[in-house]
Amino acid sequence: MGWGCLHSDLPLKSIEADFGEGPVTVYFKDMNVRQRKLIIAARERGGGQDAVMESFMIRSRDSTGLRMFKESDRSRVETQFDPDEIDRVVIEMNKRDDPAGN
Repeated sequence: MGWGCLHSDLPLKSIEADFGEGPVTVYFKDMNVRQRKLIIAARERGGGQDAVMESFMIRSRDSTGLRMFKESDRSRVETQFDPDEIDRVVIEMNKRDDPAGN
């Protein structure tokens, strides 16, 4: 694909996770510019953990590519999901992110 591809054309990648509600597959795509801006803004507002949560909320997708979580889910995710598993998933997303979309 490379630099000329549309973000919507990028393939979904996946990570197996368990946030305390049973096993789930989290799908994601390489980060786009808008997502990066939102994550940077979250870090500037509230620090590293806010940036991790923002990344998790906006990048997590289901198998069809739709967002797994809406903003209205944030409180539930922050209070009921295993924070170490959220950290692990976001770290894995970042490791597997390809800025060129390759």
